[in-house]
Amino acid sequence: AVLSAGDELAKLPLAGALRAIKLLSATKPDVETKLKSKKPGSEVERLKLLRSLPDALSAAAEAPEEQQRGFPSASEILDAAERLSGLMPAEPTPDIVEHRRAAVRSLLDIAVARIAQSTESTPLGIEDLLRVLRLPAAASHDATLSKAC
Repeated sequence: AVLSAGDELAKLPLAGALRAIKLLSATKPDVETKLKSKKPGSEVERLKLLRSLPDALSAAAEAPEEQQRGFPSASEILDAAERLSGLMPAEPTPDIVEHRRAAVRSLLDIAVARIAQSTESTPLGIEDLLRVLRLPAAASHDATLSKAC
């Protein structure tokens, strides 16, 4: 579906973006497929998704708070942020690296917003907190995380 999609990828809802990340990061072309074609369809899909993710995720990050309540959990969003490296080609171009960086930043923003909105006394377990801290740009959320945790 990603391969045939056009501009609608930039309008992908958060749940759809997370699902696409999960599916495409799990399908790396094998050696035989690489030999048959310079860029197998799954690689083209991964690159196309990576290029559209910053726009789609920025829209989700800027969604009103009441709309964000229906978003996936912070843990699911962190899963997607960690899987983004699985979308990267063996030799990424600088623009692809920047798209991945922007997507990780947006996913981190959304995850931290989910954590801050939580009504639980401890909205984030130790394991998930460590996952957040391993992501680039986590330091920019230190005040929010220290209040929430």
